[in-house]
Amino acid sequence: MRRALLAAALLLLGSATPALAQDTVLLTVHHIGRDGTTAQQHDTYVVNKETYEVSPVVEGSIKLFPGQYALVSTINGAASRDLLTYPNLDMTKDVRLDLDARVAKPVVVKAPDPTAKLVFGDISVPFGGMDVDNLDGVAIAHLGPRTKDVTAWINTQWQGADFYALAWHFNDGLPDGFRRTPSHRELAKVHAKFGATRKGTMGYRTLIPATGPSDLDDDRGSAIAVEVPLPSERTEYYNTDTYWIPELRQVEAAEEPPPPWETDHSVIARPQRYPAGTYERPFNYAIVGPAVPNAGLPSPSVVRSPDQIAGYARMYSDGFGNAGWSKEDKGSTVLYRDGVKVGENNIGSGGFFDVPPQDSEYRLELTSNRASMATLSTQVSIAWTFRSSAAQTGLLPLSTMRFVPKLDGNDGKPAIVPVFLRAQHTEIDRLAKHLTMDVSFDQGATWKPAKVVGNAGAIIEYPPGASTVSLRAKATDWNSSTVEQTIINAYRAG
Repeated sequence: MRRALLAAALLLLGSATPALAQDTVLLTVHHIGRDGTTAQQHDTYVVNKETYEVSPVVEGSIKLFPGQYALVSTINGAASRDLLTYPNLDMTKDVRLDLDARVAKPVVVKAPDPTAKLVFGDISVPFGGMDVDNLDGVAIAHLGPRTKDVTAWINTQWQGADFYALAWHFNDGLPDGFRRTPSHRELAKVHAKFGATRKGTMGYRTLIPATGPSDLDDDRGSAIAVEVPLPSERTEYYNTDTYWIPELRQVEAAEEPPPPWETDHSVIARPQRYPAGTYERPFNYAIVGPAVPNAGLPSPSVVRSPDQIAGYARMYSDGFGNAGWSKEDKGSTVLYRDGVKVGENNIGSGGFFDVPPQDSEYRLELTSNRASMATLSTQVSIAWTFRSSAAQTGLLPLSTMRFVPKLDGNDGKPAIVPVFLRAQHTEIDRLAKHLTMDVSFDQGATWKPAKVVGNAGAIIEYPPGASTVSLRAKATDWNSSTVEQTIINAYRAG
């Protein structure tokens, strides 16, 4: 029966001569409800896949320019919502198409916690879909030929005692119906902890699904931004079928807080697939400072092209490797070549500069201040010294420093501050070839050397009454390039 109905839905009545390029073709659509009669409530449109022009389609006929289209149709009944997608619609000739809700099959997704409520639901193909606040009566069907270039999503997020992010993607369009009811043991259990850069703030938490780790080569799904107190923690469950990009955005707390896109500070983890198991994932905790992490999006980098150096960093990445961004009060980026200034700007996160092809010694300095919106890492800077020429293009072999002391829940004092180097876009920690460190207890007004042990870290001795600790370090990496980093108010001393 299902195959017969599907065949009816795809029936192309009559044949037509292919149209000339300047002509139009006719798409005739008939909407059929689950009861077999003409549907009265429907929302249908086609998208030209070359021009992205959207054309609404009502019951009857519409003229279109010849080409390749995607059709999306929602047919609503008294207790039903049917999504029919035809992502590869060839409109090089006249087409008559029955959109029959009876070919659609149910979507059944349930969180393991029966009390959890659906707070976000998205069923989509690249050119549209359906947002749902519950799955009662929802059914889906794919119409027409399938190709391996139509990424579709069934994406749900649930709030109960814990939070559940359950999403599945398909590379050839939506399936004809879908059913998943995972148990807790089939999911990744993530203990997420959320810090704050200062008092009087709140957070928005998002869990973005992705088909893979690259923003350039892989597809992202949608997500809901859920308010969370700062600091706080919660348990999250992710299904294992997709990659997840956890993000925390910090905003000013208020009776009506601003929307999540008006953030003053955010941290984002790299896209990762989480096998079933238990994980700890802190966000927005010290020590916050410059990094060039692999965040799975067009990430900042220090890159050489034949006639240009582009140098960028995530200046407020947190102590657990999450890429971080913050509003800044002021900033600057300066590039020197053989001791002579090449150029500068007033942005603390980086810039790009025209350079000659000859081999030269360069020094790239980035400095950012955010004292008005944070009590820790109020000013951060990084400087690289390296040699470069037009003969070596791509990522420059530079590193950033990670300060990873063991801090208590209030970013309290450690006895030792371990220091590791990380090359651009990697998550591999290595020791420096040579390391020096200075420490300040008066927000950088005065500095004194700290005792460095084995180029692996420094021993910090606290004077009476110290409130915050500022760090200044210089390291030589395995490529003989140097990196210098300064973090004012890196962590609390007590």
